[in-house]
Amino acid sequence: MTTSQTRRSDRLMLTIPLKVQGVDADGQEFEIPARTVILNRHGAHVKIPRKLRAGQTVRLVNLVTSSKAEFRIVRPVSTPSENGGDYGVECTEPDGDIWQIEFAPLENGEAADARALLECQICRKIYLAHLTLGELETLRTYGVVGKSCAACRTETPLRYADFGTVKLDTVDEGWKTLFSGFSRQRRHRRVCLQLPLGIRDGKGGVEVSKTENVSKGGFCFTSEKEYHAGQGVTVVFRGGTFSRNVEVPAQIVWQQRFEKNNRKIYGIQCERLIAPRETARF
Repeated sequence: MTTSQTRRSDRLMLTIPLKVQGVDADGQEFEIPARTVILNRHGAHVKIPRKLRAGQTVRLVNLVTSSKAEFRIVRPVSTPSENGGDYGVECTEPDGDIWQIEFAPLENGEAADARALLECQICRKIYLAHLTLGELETLRTYGVVGKSCAACRTETPLRYADFGTVKLDTVDEGWKTLFSGFSRQRRHRRVCLQLPLGIRDGKGGVEVSKTENVSKGGFCFTSEKEYHAGQGVTVVFRGGTFSRNVEVPAQIVWQQRFEKNNRKIYGIQCERLIAPRETARF
């Protein structure tokens, strides 16, 4: 996907179980499990256990919501093998809404310090919502924040969306079994929270980045910088209006590298639980 295409809406690192339907190079129909790695309103980076070609059209079925849409394979994110690979895909349906996520725009004059995947507790609509530090503090303290819901047309209580966990219970058992063997297992529940931070290495070098998702024990972030497994770093979380920055010792525990660009996804494990007031809500 081109830069303009991928930035038409906010990007979200989120695993959604999928079913992929299409026709291979030999003219044989296939139907296989897959999962998203990163997505936005119009496309996604998808891990598919099948070798596909650029320009090919496939149908993706969201196993959480049962929504489906046609997608075009734009390019491989890494060199495919006979066991498949990672692909950039773009929806070919102008009104396609396979993710069932509202990518909320910033209103004129509105400030945002973080973004989180939240669910309206009235209509159950899911938003990638912009948050000020004050709203984030409210969400951390009480587990809920009042935000305007476009569907309800009023301010409603929003909580972290439990996307792809509770709702996955509705998925057909056979597909759930296939997907569970294809997906990374987690020790802790993760919430999608994009929060600015700094990563300081042992030599004093500091990189400005943001979390992609957060759990009790750590978080993921993307970077073009090279970190190695087991490397110790210090994570610096920005403080609020009346609080200082928070520094947490941490360790790089895993990496996913993409051949087609310099960015890598890193997993960090913190030496003490982060954001202690909201860990019970994760």
